Amino acid sequence: MWRSIYVASLALVTLSPKLVNATDEIGRHPLENAALKYWQAFAELYELRLPDADEIRFNCHRMPLDDRAREIVDLAEPALRDLHRAIPNDRCYWGLDQRLETSTRHQESAQLLAGVACLRARLNFEDLYGHPLGSIEDLKAALWLARDVSSDGTILGVLNCYGIEQRITSALSTYLNDLNEPTLKTLQDRLSKLPRAASLGPLFRKMEHIKIDQIAHDVRHRADDALPDYFLFFHADLDASTNFVKACGGTSEEILRRVQEIRPVFVELAGQMDATLDQFQSAFDRARQEHDKNPMFTLLVVPMMESKKLQARWQAIVVMRSAAIAILLDGPELALKSHPDPFGDRFEYTHREKGFELRSRLEFNGKPVSLSIGQKDTGRSLIVAPTAP
Repeated sequence: MWRSIYVASLALVTLSPKLVNATDEIGRHPLENAALKYWQAFAELYELRLPDADEIRFNCHRMPLDDRAREIVDLAEPALRDLHRAIPNDRCYWGLDQRLETSTRHQESAQLLAGVACLRARLNFEDLYGHPLGSIEDLKAALWLARDVSSDGTILGVLNCYGIEQRITSALSTYLNDLNEPTLKTLQDRLSKLPRAASLGPLFRKMEHIKIDQIAHDVRHRADDALPDYFLFFHADLDASTNFVKACGGTSEEILRRVQEIRPVFVELAGQMDATLDQFQSAFDRARQEHDKNPMFTLLVVPMMESKKLQARWQAIVVMRSAAIAILLDGPELALKSHPDPFGDRFEYTHREKGFELRSRLEFNGKPVSLSIGQKDTGRSLIVAPTAP
């Protein structure tokens, strides 16, 4: 499933500058582009050849704060310095080519850089108890990077933004209950100034003219026996690709027929990506009842539903984070009233011995989306997107 979302995102590596966290690129000095500083930081991290890079990327919020964590942070100091230098810039243009095969390895690097910043923030929270402003600046920088990654013009960039932001929020929630009022207000101010994350709606609407048109063009100009090799790009191995082609009828003509059958369904659902989750779910369920036997539905449409669910979870977590800070500043009654649950009337608030827990009406994988304040995260890692091949 994640591979389908990954492939879908590659079709959208570049879009109009209007989708970038920038105003007008014309007339601006190129050094004002935050992506240039990010690229420098990525290069510095690459030179380290960290053997535990995946652990840092996906478990930075709960890795042991041992000698290895301190060593990683010390080695990554130049990269972290460039991360903070990127933040003052008011735009981020990644300059990716508009090709289906374009690599998005910069997203892996962004996950790693955000993970190292998260590690340093946690170490500073532990070492400098009562003086956590350095931690707040590192977490803010990681969140800013996540939002900037979402502006690279890919669906995968947006999903990786969601994943980074969830891990950073998890790390922050562990220490949030220990911050004093001035520090909480500083944190609240920093978070209010984050750039907006890119929206999934325009990306999926653009995909009809990039991904679907390209598949139709490529299939039309390939012999039937070459189709399994072509669709290997969308599958884990040649057997899966061969089975997919057979399920589609085994010929270019049959595959094209199925692509054209799914096109209006895709266009309709892409136009509803900005609707509420319930509205999108209803439209998706109706389409699935009619087209579920078409393998192109699984390849092209199912990733839209999965992406919408991830977006909803991210939306709930972002609001819960703001609500949690407000609870510590103003008390639960006022804070919960001013920070309603996007998927219900208000968040469920439960007092705990060392903090509290907020729960949304939204469920993800059968469980309510929640945020625990003052509790260490020891659960399973939630990886929101695959690594680029």
